[in-house]
Amino acid sequence: MTCRSSALEPLIKIVASHIVSTDCMIHRQTLAAKGMNEDFAHAFSAYIKIVDFIEVRTLNQRLFENMCLEMEAEQKYLLPHTEVRCLSRGRVMQGVYELREELYFFSKSA
Repeated sequence: MTCRSSALEPLIKIVASHIVSTDCMIHRQTLAAKGMNEDFAHAFSAYIKIVDFIEVRTLNQRLFENMCLEMEAEQKYLLPHTEVRCLSRGRVMQGVYELREELYFFSKSA
């Protein structure tokens, strides 16, 4: 995906003429959810809402990180959905499962 005015596309075409470029934006969460069964897509959608709630404000990020440190959680960060790749969806959901208690307490305190 490139900008229309980008000089990158002609340079890429020189090296790899089979590459197709586009200038439209597809929501990454929709792309990530494509091909999932309904239950997993629902869980992934809930994950996106949780991450958005925590990541939208710096205060929420700091509070969540401090709470995870106090609870001695193995992880203290949630992966934003824009960084989730199709191959790592299972690992992301595993991380959410590992942080389930912290997420529960954070949602009750917020």
